[in-house]
Amino acid sequence: MLDEVIRYLSPQDGKAYLDGTFGEGGYTKRMLDTAACTVAALDQDPTAIDKAKKLAALYPDRLSAHWMQFGDLGNLQRKFDGIVLDVGVSSGQIASEDRGFSFQLPDSPLDMRMSYSHTHGALTRLLPAHAIVNQFSVDKLTHIFRTYGQERHAKAIAKEIERRRATAPITTTGQLVEAVLAAVPKGFKGHKGQIHPATRVFQSLRIEVNDELGQLSRALDAATGALNPGGRLVVVSFHSLEDTVVKKRFRAWTDAETVQALTRKVVTPSEAEVSENPRSRSAKLRAIELL
Repeated sequence: MLDEVIRYLSPQDGKAYLDGTFGEGGYTKRMLDTAACTVAALDQDPTAIDKAKKLAALYPDRLSAHWMQFGDLGNLQRKFDGIVLDVGVSSGQIASEDRGFSFQLPDSPLDMRMSYSHTHGALTRLLPAHAIVNQFSVDKLTHIFRTYGQERHAKAIAKEIERRRATAPITTTGQLVEAVLAAVPKGFKGHKGQIHPATRVFQSLRIEVNDELGQLSRALDAATGALNPGGRLVVVSFHSLEDTVVKKRFRAWTDAETVQALTRKVVTPSEAEVSENPRSRSAKLRAIELL
């Protein structure tokens, strides 16, 4: 939703903007190319910050890169005229063979920490996915799968994980997929039109590992304090739980007359974008302006 994000941010010459989730740099580059503005780029993924630093060389004195979680954006102690948060895992992270985000890469280590890489180490002290899978109780795993993934077979999957880890630790994505497939009834195992049985389990683990909902809440609160009057906040989310957090927060601020809504209802990708990039189909955009 690059075009929509830029339309609602409306970058202006001489203004300052923050890209709270740099990723591959699409939003940042478009802002810098649209107006003679400055951008502060944040990302908890160190590989993304490496890309941001390379891009900064092409825009002298206009782009700064910061390895930090967007929930901590208030630590910059700066004011901005626009902030964008694209909440979700990036295509680069999914495709990485050493991060463990995808069940389609069976030999990947079960890690899922967005703020960690073998080269850079860890930004924060988060538990990797394999620690959660091997150490958490059946009840805690069931809660994670059910709450963050809406997984109907959450308890059966948690029990199967407990049974298998008693013999040997579950350390790879492939081992976790095997446990899920063993626990899910035959009728749910990837028939045409159904998502892969492990999809919701991997999604829920990723949310738990990275405290994604907590990070989002902290980022939203920090963002309003970091905006200049008239500044805009644009949020793109990909999960119903994330969108609910954004919607409720925006509605409360609108009712309190501290912001005005720029989007009367949620904005979704065009059919053309979904056709070109199927992963965008679940994206939801909301935007506000600080009064």
